[in-house]
Amino acid sequence: MSSPTQHQVDLTHDGQAHWAGTGPANKTCRECAHFCADRRYSAASVSHAKGELTPAPCRLYRRRTGRLRNIPHRAVACKYFEQNDNPPASVIMS
Repeated sequence: MSSPTQHQVDLTHDGQAHWAGTGPANKTCRECAHFCADRRYSAASVSHAKGELTPAPCRLYRRRTGRLRNIPHRAVACKYFEQNDNPPASVIMS
């Protein structure tokens, strides 16, 4: 097993199933089947733009650790990425 690069460590969020940046290029957690896409959009939040998809848990991380940690939808994909053919939109267009 290889050690993560400092860049991968810096990109990784607590709650990801593996190191960020070890999955397919240009993919995010929002596009992954493990991202808990049934979460609702934020109507307004101090840390998120109005209408942006709120952070949500990774189902695989939860299954493996028993812990629930929300990750941003823009997190860079990890090696356990599985394509979701119908990912949620990142923002609601009004």
